[in-house]
Amino acid sequence: DGTVEISLTSQTAGTSVVTVSINNSSQSRNVTFIADVRTAKIAELEVIRDNAVADGSTANTLRARVTDAFGNALAGQTVSVLADNGATVAPTVITGPDGTVEISVTSQTAGTSVVTASINNSSLSQSVMFVADIRTAQIADLVVIKDGSEADGSTANTLRARVTDAFGNALAGQTVSVTTDNGATTAPTVSTEPDGTVEISVTSQTAGISTVTATINNSTLSQNVTFIADVRTAQIASLEVTQDNAVADGAMADMLRARVTDAFGNTLAGQTVSVMADNGA
Repeated sequence: DGTVEISLTSQTAGTSVVTVSINNSSQSRNVTFIADVRTAKIAELEVIRDNAVADGSTANTLRARVTDAFGNALAGQTVSVLADNGATVAPTVITGPDGTVEISVTSQTAGTSVVTASINNSSLSQSVMFVADIRTAQIADLVVIKDGSEADGSTANTLRARVTDAFGNALAGQTVSVTTDNGATTAPTVSTEPDGTVEISVTSQTAGISTVTATINNSTLSQNVTFIADVRTAQIASLEVTQDNAVADGAMADMLRARVTDAFGNTLAGQTVSVMADNGA
């Protein structure tokens, strides 16, 4: 009947122009090949925005690309998404006309989150990083770790401050302001370590209670530490006559008052004072 069927195959989705010719006669027609959804796979997963603040709203972003076995883009494909370490992500996303889709990930937990995109039996994973939010830095904790030091101006009481963001993520490298009362001495500022903590040393020459206050932004915590008088430097600070000219009858007494302090004038209770008197008293 003068006809012939022409079969065409391709591994490339899209339009193919088919031209048939005989002698000087030719005709052309377009045929279309479509991507094979049966072989849909995650061809690529790339991080396009990283190091978002772990505030539960600012997102890290990834782009997934779905193709068939021969690399042809597949639109309208449902990609399943998972994220670990407490991160939040839409459980499924759908590819656009170019076979790609952006994936937004948020978290309230600083650190690394592994994001996995899957379709059929194909999956790819990438890590994104969330950072603690310095805008919400706060003194989360202030604890006394050494107390009851001598008030000798050099032996220190010690406290530990911990700085976090609003969601409890440790903040390193943050400057904490420190103040004390009752004559105690401390560095006016300290800087937090990688775990968000910093030790605060406080010395004093004044026995008694000193209130130590740590501050960052508008966040403040205070704790009391106690300094004790230094028995190693006990001295007779004063000796005064409080009653004199008693009758020498063996019963009536003259009276004196001794005061014992340490080297910085702090009173010392419970100290044994030796007493001597001459001229038969």
